Amino acid sequence: MSEEFEIYNAYGPLGNPQVSRSFTIDVPGCGLVDSPSAVFCNLGSCFAAHVEDVFRLYGVNSYFRTETCKHFSAESILHMLDRLAGGHRGLADDELHAYEDELGGLRPLGYHFLDRFHGDKAALEERLAWLDAQLLANIRKCTHMIVTLGIANVVRLKATGQCVNRVSGMPAELYDVTRHSVDEELGHLQALVERVRELRGGSLPAMFFTISPQRYMFHPQFDFDTRDDSCMARFTDSPYVENCVSKATLRVAVDMLLKANPGRPLYYFPAYEIVIDELRAQESFTGKGSASVTWPLTPRYVAKRFFQSYFSPECLRQITLLDRLHVFAASMRHLRESKPGYVLKCLRRDFVDGLEELGATWRDYNAGYVRHLHTLAVDLGCHDTALRAARAFFRGAGTVAVWGVSGYYAKYVSPLVRALGGEVRFVLADADPAKAGSAVDGLTVREPGALREAEPDILVVASFKRGEIVEAADALGLAARIF
Repeated sequence: MSEEFEIYNAYGPLGNPQVSRSFTIDVPGCGLVDSPSAVFCNLGSCFAAHVEDVFRLYGVNSYFRTETCKHFSAESILHMLDRLAGGHRGLADDELHAYEDELGGLRPLGYHFLDRFHGDKAALEERLAWLDAQLLANIRKCTHMIVTLGIANVVRLKATGQCVNRVSGMPAELYDVTRHSVDEELGHLQALVERVRELRGGSLPAMFFTISPQRYMFHPQFDFDTRDDSCMARFTDSPYVENCVSKATLRVAVDMLLKANPGRPLYYFPAYEIVIDELRAQESFTGKGSASVTWPLTPRYVAKRFFQSYFSPECLRQITLLDRLHVFAASMRHLRESKPGYVLKCLRRDFVDGLEELGATWRDYNAGYVRHLHTLAVDLGCHDTALRAARAFFRGAGTVAVWGVSGYYAKYVSPLVRALGGEVRFVLADADPAKAGSAVDGLTVREPGALREAEPDILVVASFKRGEIVEAADALGLAARIF
């Protein structure tokens, strides 16, 4: 124990130093999410992506794509929304950076590509048009939106003053870093709300604003990326102090936004305060300079606090039940690995009972939720329960298409096709030309383009390459629910 702690303990509350106290921040609950069919659209910093992963783990229907949804500043989000409002018009020369080093490639300045785009401008614009259309569709159909603000500092091109989403290796002499004032942030947030309303034809979803607890070190003393440090203006004497000033700017701006819009469905969720204050004694930041929250524990905790705050009792009951099933599944997997052939009967019984309790409402939940529970049931050997769940979910579907007939299909989907073939019309497809025309489970495997003629009601992605197949299905214009 350090000398500083001894001194604090001696002069602090007798026998109860403050650092050992735990408390929970009160977030008024109002049941804003009262239906399992609620649809979330997530915009904002990398913490938004982490929470998105947790939402999907618990079956919440949520949309987040890194290229279009990941932004560190409100101004960057606003520029993306302005682009959607103006319609796809291609990329102007000052909206695109072409790398001149040995790697080459392109970077659209308003998007968040993790890697450089290697291809011509026409191919990039086609890709961006598809991404824009996906985001616009999700903004229009979402019932709730979460906007996670990362930092009030903005990277801006020197030549045009344009806000850049991600620099990632661009020559440092091309841009500066500036910090917005509270009034500037407020202006961007107000414009952001209005743009969402316009894109939805005059309506607003319930919009939750939050601030990322991640530490974004826009400062020359923080050697986060040596390629960019030379342009970082010196704001304060410490990158940690600068981060706090930036977060404070955002917090005041959001507070002013909510006060300026009484009666509108705008809310503040204290993710930043939950991590910094509520988890003060438990949270450990990781990475260089302790800049990142611990993943996945911290985002999972914050997401659960969101559920507790805004989900109705019925929706929260289902989330809580699924949380129990995760614990049971983890325990059973551990036992199967440590004691092959032996599984605690009580755990398996509780898991099956839990699935049965959810079974009455399978049809009310989004496909991702049902798919996840079905996979758990199969992994744990609860095949009868998995089959009953799938039968309830597929009930009423005229045609169910299955994309992929390899290992994933054999384990998770083939039993369904064999058992439910008399109740549902199944169509199989695979992108591997060698599989086209072959017979699997008595059905002829088609090439994916043939699925358009089948007009399936549900598309089962039977592959670990889920993201690629979903994109390909969208490109084919399939209107099926994705399972």
